[in-house]
Amino acid sequence: MGTSTNGILAYGYHFGSEDSLLIREAQESDTNPDGYFVNSWYDYRTTMTVDYEKVDGALDPIEAMTKRLYDSIPDAPPAEDDWDRANVVKGRLGVWFEAHCSGDYPMYVLTTKVLTAHRGDADVVPISDLRQRQDEWDGLLARALQLLDVTPTQARPEWLLCSYWG
Repeated sequence: MGTSTNGILAYGYHFGSEDSLLIREAQESDTNPDGYFVNSWYDYRTTMTVDYEKVDGALDPIEAMTKRLYDSIPDAPPAEDDWDRANVVKGRLGVWFEAHCSGDYPMYVLTTKVLTAHRGDADVVPISDLRQRQDEWDGLLARALQLLDVTPTQARPEWLLCSYWG
């Protein structure tokens, strides 16, 4: 199995890594001095043992957010795992978390549209077609943020150029 090196153009919000989420609910503050992801339905501190190891069965932040979105779909088909939940969320809600950076240490974009250039490719980017759908995508992203009860540190959805090596 080889290594892929891709260029990714994604429309949405950069969420950073699970250890350093780029959402206000994971920023250091007087009430959250360690900067853990804490909001109305998730508290990262409850996922760790006293040795800072992950509790068996505890969901990492991105997995938990994907499950939260999946659980918001009233007639969602059964899902065996996070991969299945993510596919249902993408199909029904039109949003998903796209990994970038590296396979071992991924970072994530909450997105509605991704264009990927694989190593050796030179793809045409249909800018005018993409601009026509931004209002629709803004609505999908806003609904997802509402369901997740999170506020990105990024002011609004943007086109984000990312890399992936893995």
